[in-house]
Amino acid sequence: MVEVAGTLDQPGLPSVGFRFSLDRSGEDSTAVGQAMDDARERFLASGDAGTVASSEWTEYTYDLRRRSDAARLDDLDNQLGAIPYILAFDPNVGRIDITQPSGHQSFRLRAEKPYQGGGCLVTVEVWQNELEAATIQLAVARQDGISVAIPISSSGGQPKFQPRSHAAVIHLPTLARHNEHRSPRGLS
Repeated sequence: MVEVAGTLDQPGLPSVGFRFSLDRSGEDSTAVGQAMDDARERFLASGDAGTVASSEWTEYTYDLRRRSDAARLDDLDNQLGAIPYILAFDPNVGRIDITQPSGHQSFRLRAEKPYQGGGCLVTVEVWQNELEAATIQLAVARQDGISVAIPISSSGGQPKFQPRSHAAVIHLPTLARHNEHRSPRGLS
């Protein structure tokens, strides 16, 4: 179960807040389909009720006290390394916040600057409990819907490849439309 809240903006219409529970559980496709239909009805009802959103952004809240959600998110710490790549690859996402019992982390896209050899340099700040903990720079190349990013460091103002020995590939969340398959990865 995921709590979803945000603001729906439509051209020429007033903004509408929404807050609803998204339930994707079920023993078979019929039960999952019914749960999704119920979630759609809750979404529509929340907008009709004049819900005021807490943010202009869409928020997804997973209750880790529920055993099934906690089991799915057990290895969340292992997945945090993918977040700077998500920010570099998707221009619609400028910030991702994660709140866990261990504290709050915020990943913020700070800069995207064109680079003379093509592509761009992306800077992501990582904040831990409202204190800046790290700055990550990625060299990003985009062409024909494909993006590639590698971590870099700057020396004398010149970007330099920053090798990492612990992983060759970072698997990112799948971003695909219903009629295509993508398996996004970031080199590390």
